[in-house]
Amino acid sequence: MSRKTTIPTPVSTGSKLMPKVVSTVGLLVVLVLVVKHPSEAAGWAKAAFGVVESMAEGIASFIRQFS
Repeated sequence: MSRKTTIPTPVSTGSKLMPKVVSTVGLLVVLVLVVKHPSEAAGWAKAAFGVVESMAEGIASFIRQFS
């Protein structure tokens, strides 16, 4: 007789509600910061985009060295 092999199914650990709650709270925090402190929020956003721009330039420079 042949044995039947079964594939184990993944066990769900946790709820899908928690990531939604955390992201909603994070979005509300950002919204409150932008409304209450718009000039500081603009400065933070500009700094964050500056970091991203710097990273992109560094990666591009690294890739150009291979050519």
